[in-house]
Amino acid sequence: MKQVFKAILITALCLSGVVILSGGAFIVYFGYQIDQASQPTTDISRYPEIRGSSEPDNPLMAHFPRAILSYAKNVKFYHVPGFLQGGRIVQLRMQLPAEEIAALDAEFQPKAKRQYIPNGTNNSPKTENSPDGRWITYEYPFYTGEFSAGDPVPTFPEDYAIYVLEDTQGPPEYDWNHPESYGVAINEATSEVVYWMDDW
Repeated sequence: MKQVFKAILITALCLSGVVILSGGAFIVYFGYQIDQASQPTTDISRYPEIRGSSEPDNPLMAHFPRAILSYAKNVKFYHVPGFLQGGRIVQLRMQLPAEEIAALDAEFQPKAKRQYIPNGTNNSPKTENSPDGRWITYEYPFYTGEFSAGDPVPTFPEDYAIYVLEDTQGPPEYDWNHPESYGVAINEATSEVVYWMDDW
Protein backbone atom coordinates (compact mmCIF):
# COMPACT_ATOMS: atom_id res chain seq x y z
CA MET A 1 0.00 0.00 0.00
CA LYS A 2 2.85 2.34 0.88
CA GLN A 3 4.54 1.61 -2.44
CA VAL A 4 1.34 2.42 -4.38
CA PHE A 5 0.94 5.68 -2.46
CA LYS A 6 4.60 6.51 -3.06
CA ALA A 7 4.24 5.80 -6.80
CA ILE A 8 1.10 8.00 -6.98
CA LEU A 9 2.90 10.81 -5.11
CA ILE A 10 5.95 10.64 -7.40
CA THR A 11 3.73 10.63 -10.50
CA ALA A 12 1.74 13.61 -9.18
CA LEU A 13 4.95 15.53 -8.42
CA CYS A 14 6.35 14.78 -11.88
CA LEU A 15 3.14 15.89 -13.57
CA SER A 16 3.10 19.06 -11.46
CA GLY A 17 6.70 19.77 -12.49
CA VAL A 18 5.84 19.27 -16.17
CA VAL A 19 2.81 21.61 -15.85
CA ILE A 20 4.88 24.28 -14.07
CA LEU A 21 7.71 24.06 -16.63
CA SER A 22 5.26 24.13 -19.54
CA GLY A 23 3.44 27.11 -18.05
CA GLY A 24 6.72 28.95 -17.51
CA ALA A 25 7.84 28.21 -21.08
CA PHE A 26 4.50 29.46 -22.43
CA ILE A 27 4.75 32.69 -20.41
CA VAL A 28 8.31 33.31 -21.64
CA TYR A 29 7.31 32.58 -25.26
CA PHE A 30 4.19 34.78 -25.03
CA GLY A 31 6.25 37.61 -23.51
CA TYR A 32 8.79 37.26 -26.33
CA GLN A 33 6.01 37.42 -28.95
CA ILE A 34 4.56 40.57 -27.36
CA ASP A 35 8.00 42.16 -27.27
CA GLN A 36 8.66 41.29 -30.93
CA ALA A 37 5.24 42.54 -32.01
CA SER A 38 5.77 45.90 -30.36
CA GLN A 39 9.32 46.54 -31.62
CA PRO A 40 9.68 48.90 -34.57
CA THR A 41 11.70 47.91 -37.61
CA THR A 42 13.57 50.30 -39.87
CA ASP A 43 14.90 47.56 -42.16
CA ILE A 44 14.10 48.81 -45.68
CA SER A 45 14.49 45.31 -47.13
CA ARG A 46 11.32 44.28 -45.25
CA TYR A 47 9.15 46.86 -47.02
CA PRO A 48 7.97 44.56 -49.88
CA GLU A 49 6.96 41.88 -47.36
CA ILE A 50 5.10 44.36 -45.14
CA ARG A 51 3.45 46.14 -48.08
CA GLY A 52 2.55 42.79 -49.64
CA SER A 53 0.95 41.51 -46.44
CA SER A 54 -1.65 44.28 -46.61
CA GLU A 55 -4.94 43.22 -48.21
CA PRO A 56 -5.32 44.73 -51.70
CA ASP A 57 -8.54 46.55 -50.80
CA ASN A 58 -7.22 47.87 -47.46
CA PRO A 59 -7.43 51.67 -47.83
CA LEU A 60 -4.88 52.25 -45.08
CA MET A 61 -2.01 51.24 -47.35
CA ALA A 62 -3.52 51.46 -50.84
CA HIS A 63 -1.72 54.77 -51.47
CA PHE A 64 1.71 53.31 -50.65
CA PRO A 65 3.88 52.31 -53.62
CA ARG A 66 4.00 48.57 -54.32
CA ALA A 67 7.80 48.70 -54.37
CA ILE A 68 10.53 51.21 -53.60
CA LEU A 69 11.75 52.76 -56.83
CA SER A 70 15.32 51.77 -57.66
CA TYR A 71 16.36 55.41 -58.15
CA ALA A 72 14.82 56.67 -54.90
CA LYS A 73 17.38 58.26 -52.58
CA ASN A 74 17.66 58.57 -48.80
CA VAL A 75 14.98 55.95 -48.25
CA LYS A 76 13.80 55.56 -44.66
CA PHE A 77 11.27 53.10 -43.33
CA TYR A 78 9.50 52.66 -40.01
CA HIS A 79 7.06 49.89 -39.10
CA VAL A 80 5.38 48.75 -35.89
CA PRO A 81 3.13 45.76 -36.54
CA GLY A 82 0.71 46.39 -33.68
CA PHE A 83 -0.40 43.85 -31.12
CA LEU A 84 -3.52 43.64 -28.95
CA GLN A 85 -4.23 47.30 -28.07
CA GLY A 86 -1.02 48.58 -29.66
CA GLY A 87 -1.35 50.50 -32.91
CA ARG A 88 0.07 49.58 -36.30
CA ILE A 89 2.31 52.21 -37.86
CA VAL A 90 3.87 52.27 -41.32
CA GLN A 91 5.89 55.14 -42.74
CA LEU A 92 8.03 55.30 -45.88
CA ARG A 93 10.14 58.34 -46.76
CA MET A 94 12.20 58.91 -49.90
CA GLN A 95 13.69 61.50 -52.22
CA LEU A 96 12.52 61.44 -55.84
CA PRO A 97 13.18 63.64 -58.87
CA ALA A 98 11.46 67.03 -58.64
CA GLU A 99 9.04 66.29 -61.51
CA GLU A 100 7.81 63.13 -59.75
CA ILE A 101 7.32 65.03 -56.50
CA ALA A 102 5.28 67.64 -58.39
CA ALA A 103 3.19 64.85 -59.95
CA LEU A 104 2.55 63.28 -56.54
CA ASP A 105 1.54 66.67 -55.17
CA ALA A 106 -0.94 67.10 -58.03
CA GLU A 107 -2.26 63.56 -57.48
CA PHE A 108 -2.82 63.69 -53.73
CA GLN A 109 -3.92 67.27 -53.06
CA PRO A 110 -7.37 66.81 -54.71
CA LYS A 111 -7.90 63.56 -52.77
CA ALA A 112 -7.07 65.06 -49.37
CA LYS A 113 -9.80 65.16 -46.74
CA ARG A 114 -7.63 67.58 -44.78
CA GLN A 115 -4.61 69.54 -45.99
CA TYR A 116 -1.86 71.60 -44.43
CA ILE A 117 0.24 73.39 -47.05
CA PRO A 118 3.11 75.71 -46.06
CA ASN A 119 1.69 79.27 -46.14
CA GLY A 120 -1.54 77.83 -47.55
CA THR A 121 -4.71 79.97 -47.47
CA ASN A 122 -7.19 77.06 -47.61
CA ASN A 123 -5.66 74.86 -44.92
CA SER A 124 -7.87 72.71 -42.73
CA PRO A 125 -8.17 73.67 -39.06
CA LYS A 126 -5.52 72.19 -36.77
CA THR A 127 -7.98 71.85 -33.89
CA GLU A 128 -11.71 71.38 -33.48
CA ASN A 129 -14.36 70.36 -30.98
CA SER A 130 -16.21 67.10 -31.51
CA PRO A 131 -20.00 67.02 -30.98
CA ASP A 132 -19.44 65.45 -27.54
CA GLY A 133 -17.17 68.34 -26.52
CA ARG A 134 -13.83 66.56 -26.93
CA TRP A 135 -10.97 68.76 -28.15
CA ILE A 136 -9.28 67.31 -31.25
CA THR A 137 -5.76 68.27 -32.31
CA TYR A 138 -4.71 67.19 -35.78
CA GLU A 139 -1.02 66.35 -35.59
CA TYR A 140 0.80 63.70 -37.57
CA PRO A 141 3.95 61.98 -36.22
CA PHE A 142 7.12 62.03 -38.31
CA TYR A 143 8.51 58.57 -37.45
CA THR A 144 11.06 58.70 -40.28
CA GLY A 145 12.31 62.11 -39.10
CA GLU A 146 15.39 62.73 -37.03
CA PHE A 147 15.01 62.12 -33.30
CA SER A 148 16.85 60.22 -30.60
CA ALA A 149 15.58 57.11 -28.87
CA GLY A 150 13.59 58.07 -25.81
CA ASP A 151 12.65 61.48 -27.22
CA PRO A 152 9.04 62.20 -28.20
CA VAL A 153 8.31 61.52 -31.86
CA PRO A 154 8.22 64.86 -33.69
CA THR A 155 5.37 65.92 -35.94
CA PHE A 156 5.90 66.87 -39.59
CA PRO A 157 7.76 70.18 -39.86
CA GLU A 158 6.04 73.25 -41.30
CA ASP A 159 7.82 72.93 -44.66
CA TYR A 160 5.91 69.74 -45.52
CA ALA A 161 2.58 69.83 -47.33
CA ILE A 162 0.45 67.28 -45.48
CA TYR A 163 -2.36 65.62 -47.40
CA VAL A 164 -4.56 63.64 -45.03
CA LEU A 165 -6.55 61.09 -46.99
CA GLU A 166 -8.39 59.91 -43.88
CA ASP A 167 -8.43 60.67 -40.18
CA THR A 168 -11.29 59.05 -38.31
CA GLN A 169 -10.73 61.07 -35.13
CA GLY A 170 -12.48 63.87 -37.05
CA PRO A 171 -15.88 63.99 -38.77
CA PRO A 172 -18.00 62.10 -39.37
CA GLU A 173 -16.65 59.27 -37.16
CA TYR A 174 -15.09 61.24 -34.28
CA ASP A 175 -13.39 58.02 -33.20
CA TRP A 176 -11.15 59.09 -30.31
CA ASN A 177 -10.47 55.55 -29.06
CA HIS A 178 -9.15 53.70 -32.12
CA PRO A 179 -8.69 56.25 -34.90
CA GLU A 180 -7.13 55.55 -38.27
CA SER A 181 -5.20 58.09 -40.29
CA TYR A 182 -3.27 57.85 -43.52
CA GLY A 183 -1.91 60.11 -46.19
CA VAL A 184 1.21 61.63 -47.68
CA ALA A 185 3.50 64.49 -46.76
CA ILE A 186 5.49 66.25 -49.48
CA ASN A 187 8.45 68.56 -49.15
CA GLU A 188 9.10 70.20 -52.51
CA ALA A 189 12.24 71.98 -51.26
CA THR A 190 13.97 68.69 -50.38
CA SER A 191 12.14 66.69 -53.10
CA GLU A 192 10.79 64.22 -50.52
CA VAL A 193 7.59 62.28 -50.10
CA VAL A 194 6.50 60.47 -46.94
CA TYR A 195 3.71 57.90 -47.07
CA TRP A 196 2.16 57.11 -43.71
CA MET A 197 -0.58 55.19 -41.97
CA ASP A 198 -1.48 54.94 -38.27
CA ASP A 199 -4.07 52.40 -37.19
CA TRP A 200 -4.82 52.62 -33.48
